[in-house]
Amino acid sequence: MKSIVALIILFTLSFADEPDSIKAKIIGRVATSLLEVSVVFIYSDDPAYEKIFEEEENLIETNSCSDADMVLSSRLEEYRSICPPTSQRLYFATSYSDYIKNRDAAVGAFFWQKGRPNLILNAKKLEELKIKLPSEFDNYIE
Repeated sequence: MKSIVALIILFTLSFADEPDSIKAKIIGRVATSLLEVSVVFIYSDDPAYEKIFEEEENLIETNSCSDADMVLSSRLEEYRSICPPTSQRLYFATSYSDYIKNRDAAVGAFFWQKGRPNLILNAKKLEELKIKLPSEFDNYIE
């Protein structure tokens, strides 16, 4: 009986999306919607997001924040003087604490908390940049 239960669990898990795949899908959808483009150039210094570029073909990794459409980091403060946020270069935090510290510059945040993905979109920044998102994102705007 135990082997049947283990086999069922293993079978179920083999079809579940991996966290990297989930991250890639969410970041891909959010980034293309925010920038209204089909391909987004992203600079990220967060090792937890390395695999998103393998998972989503519409996300291209850049080696420099100055070449990026989006800076994805848990240390956004470090990039303010090097690559300031603009309507063509959006900041997106990968931790809640970094989002709170950089709320004036970050358009949003995506992070994992208690094993679940969390997405926050900054209403004030969206309005300032005149970004209109599809209604599917309404629940994530604060």
